[in-house]
Amino acid sequence: MPRCYADRDGLRFHYESDEFSYDDFNRAGKLKIWTSLRVLYVIGRWQKQKYAKIFYKANGKTVPVAKYYHTTLYPSYYSQVGINFPCRITTWISHVNQSGYWVDTNFFNRNTGKLLQSSVIYVMVIDGKTRKPVKRGGQKQDVNELIPASLRRTEFPICIPEEQRPTTAQSYVYTTHVSPSDMDHHHHMGNDGFMKHCLDAASAASADKKLSSFHAAISFYNVKDFAAVYTGEALAGDIMNIECWQAKSDVLLFEVKINSSVVCRCRTSFHSTTPSNYENQILLDLDRKRSSMKSKHLKSKL
Repeated sequence: MPRCYADRDGLRFHYESDEFSYDDFNRAGKLKIWTSLRVLYVIGRWQKQKYAKIFYKANGKTVPVAKYYHTTLYPSYYSQVGINFPCRITTWISHVNQSGYWVDTNFFNRNTGKLLQSSVIYVMVIDGKTRKPVKRGGQKQDVNELIPASLRRTEFPICIPEEQRPTTAQSYVYTTHVSPSDMDHHHHMGNDGFMKHCLDAASAASADKKLSSFHAAISFYNVKDFAAVYTGEALAGDIMNIECWQAKSDVLLFEVKINSSVVCRCRTSFHSTTPSNYENQILLDLDRKRSSMKSKHLKSKL
């Protein structure tokens, strides 16, 4: 049975579970890389109430909006995680500035303590009506002093490493709708939605032979890291145009536009450009061929 709890000092929050659902896995049999983000939504409101009192005091109704997200997935993520897996996800605020705060998250094998995935989000606090940044209320004490040195962040990247688009690179534009199921509890598309749609765009580009190093659905490749910088919001019903291209043999870049305005730029790299669990894809293709042949055979009898 999953459970959430906080440390005694209230600075770190934990989620523990002994299993995942089948829906948490992709068709390559791997845990979807945004699963830990989904868990953060579960504990996000509880965490926010505690942190709002300790760290971020602002007047009026405010909304936290992610401006930067980066996650790193280690090889053990792909070799260890299965349906029945004892995990622990730990999250904490690692730094606070005048306009927002940094949240770090680690995903562990609960039995061995092995780190499988680490993530960081920079959250800007905005006014619920004007959607403009809200500065933190004045406190005499530096709230960062409340964060133990071992949990305190010292680096603050809010950018994606610039990659020169090769002149030979083919770009691919993938168009999709933002669905109501993409919404988080702040009523806009969350980090996990952007990750999912960008990787779908990459799969479509691969199928259309626009990516020289990738020849199968992206779920068959092991993502090493994924970074995103947000310049706008995506709401239910919006039409997104996601441009995807290959910057290096193991690096893909994405630019997400809504109504011609860029709302997000993403970058992802891979441990290898050799697909893994690809036999699953072959079996799926065989099943499709069998189904198609069976359908044609039935029609011929009618």
